[in-house]
Amino acid sequence: MERSIRTAGLRRGRENGLLDEVRALKALRERHAAALEAKQAADERALRRALAEESQDAVEAQVREAVEAALQVEMARSERLAAEAREEARTEAAEELARAEAAREAWKDEQVLRMRAEVERVREAEARRFEAQTAATEDACEARLEEVRRGADTRVALAEEAVASMRAEVQRCLSSEVEAKARADAHESAAAENAALRKKVAAAEEGLELAAAKASYQQAATRQLEADLDAAKHEAARVEHEAARSADQSTARREAELSALDAKVRRALEAKQAVIERLRSERDAARSERDEAQALFSAIEEGLQPSGGEGGGGGGPPPPPPAHHGGA
Repeated sequence: MERSIRTAGLRRGRENGLLDEVRALKALRERHAAALEAKQAADERALRRALAEESQDAVEAQVREAVEAALQVEMARSERLAAEAREEARTEAAEELARAEAAREAWKDEQVLRMRAEVERVREAEARRFEAQTAATEDACEARLEEVRRGADTRVALAEEAVASMRAEVQRCLSSEVEAKARADAHESAAAENAALRKKVAAAEEGLELAAAKASYQQAATRQLEADLDAAKHEAARVEHEAARSADQSTARREAELSALDAKVRRALEAKQAVIERLRSERDAARSERDEAQALFSAIEEGLQPSGGEGGGGGGPPPPPPAHHGGA
């Protein structure tokens, strides 16, 4: 821009110089015409004095013809010089204008290339920042999902161990029922065994309540996972909003990245739903196990109730209960 301004100033200076030269030529022509007129007057006076005896009309005609011829010659010369000066000025002005136009076009091309490079650099920086942010979000979601998955697996393993212990306890209760039927005359020992069984039922119920509490904790963990997924969705929406304001060329690529992130979020939701369904099935299984244990204990209690014909029998104190029953 400065070069074009400087070039335009030089061009205007040259044009002004050419105009000054034209004015000088015009002034020179006027002075020359005045000198010619003065010379003509002097010549006329000399001719009048020299040719005083001749005819006045012939002298005036000759002088007029000579002056007109001289004036015509001088005017033709002046016009030729002025035309040459104008043509030269026009040529130089056209060349200077062409150079200025070429310089302006070169400057415009340079500015366009610079702006394109700057826009490309900004787009690349924005793309790198978006990729890094997306990768960090994905890593955080994956780490959180892995942590929740490990915790859920641990809690499910503990619940399975509790269910296995309850099943073992039920088996022990069945064996106790067989032993109690074999010792029908030991009512007091059966009552003690019944109390022990009640304690075991209470312990089993406590274990079931603990399993239910663990299931509630797992549900809370799943809700936390849902909150994390909502946060991830919010982050994805924010990233999508930021991507919408970026350059038009990176819109398709960012939409693809957002689609991939949405797919990952959907997969995480599906995994979370699978975990929830598994926990629900395990909870239902634990409830069914508890109901079966309760029904079994009720049946055992009904079987241990003393009948009408067994009150008179007594052959000594009953043997003590087995030692493996006390581990409830």
